Amino acid sequence: MSTLWRQKMKTFFKYHDFDKDGFLQRADFEGIVSRLVKFYLRNPRGRNHEKAYVDVEMRRKLRQIFVEFLWGDLVAGGGNVGATRKVTLEELIENLSALIEDKEGLDLFKSSSREAAYHFFEVVDTNCDNLISPDEFRNFTDVFARVFGRTNDEKHAQRAFTNIDTNKDGFISKTEFVAAYEDFWVGVTEGVGTYILGDLI
Repeated sequence: MSTLWRQKMKTFFKYHDFDKDGFLQRADFEGIVSRLVKFYLRNPRGRNHEKAYVDVEMRRKLRQIFVEFLWGDLVAGGGNVGATRKVTLEELIENLSALIEDKEGLDLFKSSSREAAYHFFEVVDTNCDNLISPDEFRNFTDVFARVFGRTNDEKHAQRAFTNIDTNKDGFISKTEFVAAYEDFWVGVTEGVGTYILGDLI
């Protein structure tokens, strides 16, 4: 796999190592979900952020993204997904590169990543119009920066938005978002999803 792809995985690892112990564990991803839900309960960002929705439906979608897909399918590789499992950066890179280089495994991975991206899109699309506006995307990057304990970079948000908005209509469609999310995981050269999590490490 390319140096750029490894940088993306290192960036993902750093942001999701929630307790900064040098490992990815189930608790890291559950912690991200809990913090996101608490943030949205205190700071509703749109009409789909009423308390009942955030506490039930958004929590379910976030768990599917972070605990079931990112932790279970991707990081833990569908094996031991329990609380005691610890995954290093080297193991993550080895497991994902093997998965991506296997055609059957890649097809299954793309299917799972699309489902996770659909849920992600619904979280970001706060006015439920099936488009992500520049303001909604900035809100998304701001919320995630806070949750991951870093400062939001307006330049990053603008660059990422511009890359993802491939038809240049000023909005991100669900198709464009799903393509960018998939590109982050499988793209070995710079593409539409390279900077979806921020600048690379």
